[in-house]
Amino acid sequence: MQEPLETAELLAFTRSVDARSLSQAAVELGVPRATISRRLARLEERLGVRLLRRTTRSLALTEAGQSLYRHARIALEAVEHAESSVRRDAQTVRG
Repeated sequence: MQEPLETAELLAFTRSVDARSLSQAAVELGVPRATISRRLARLEERLGVRLLRRTTRSLALTEAGQSLYRHARIALEAVEHAESSVRRDAQTVRG
């Protein structure tokens, strides 16, 4: 069984798409632009498909990128909900 995709890679991907910029995604995530670029390259290599068409002035999703983006958003929202539910429980249970 193959390891699941890394959350950091999916986050770099979705933030880049939302921001329409690797540089802006890097600012939002508080990491160097090179880190975003490396994470995207690893993700594309692992999946064996191109997810983004990048030029110096634009960023566009490929068909595979569109599909992954929809699923990645759902997965990241689920992780966020799981994390917040644990934090809520931790705040109410003290002892």
